[in-house]
Amino acid sequence: MKPLIEPRDKNDLSILAEIGVNAAKDALDRANLQPKDIDAVIVSAANISRAYPAIAIEIQNELVSKVMLTI
Repeated sequence: MKPLIEPRDKNDLSILAEIGVNAAKDALDRANLQPKDIDAVIVSAANISRAYPAIAIEIQNELVSKVMLTI
């Protein structure tokens, strides 16, 4: 068994970043906050499609936030 996931161009948002962005948007909505309220993006994953710091930066860029720290 394996997921049937279409390959993405390296310039497209990675699957892991897309999941992170969706989770962040949901959390922000629930907390009644905006992306500008985020102080840091911390990413942890068991499967890697890109280097971990790059995933945090992808999430930061997609949220259009001025995050102080990405890990």
